[in-house]
Amino acid sequence: MFRVYFTRNIVVVFFKILTCLLIPRSFENNILVIIICKKASQRIRVTMRLRNLIPTEAKLHLNKAAILPHLTYCHLVWHFCRASHTRKLERVQERGLCAVFRDKLSRYQQQLVKASLPTLYNRRLQDVYFNV
Repeated sequence: MFRVYFTRNIVVVFFKILTCLLIPRSFENNILVIIICKKASQRIRVTMRLRNLIPTEAKLHLNKAAILPHLTYCHLVWHFCRASHTRKLERVQERGLCAVFRDKLSRYQQQLVKASLPTLYNRRLQDVYFNV
């Protein structure tokens, strides 16, 4: 759908429709988080459409296999970016868990316990600890 090339001062994003977007290097993390959220949200929408057809356990496996890798892709690189990016990614994961459990009333922490997942922030901290 798109390709991202990093140069010294500019990030170049080529889209499928023969358009090109030149982004200053200082906005690089913003664009990466936006792209990650967009890709994960597309997969969450598919899960929401199929929420009545697929059992909860299968939706949880789909969430862990198709959505979570997008949210944890290169997360050590942009771990030290803005808090708003972290909140945005956590909201995407929260939306995915709401689609899995079909429960909008329970809190995010309760859904994480049901799915036996850590928050994305804690997962990044674990990976920083193990990779350093």
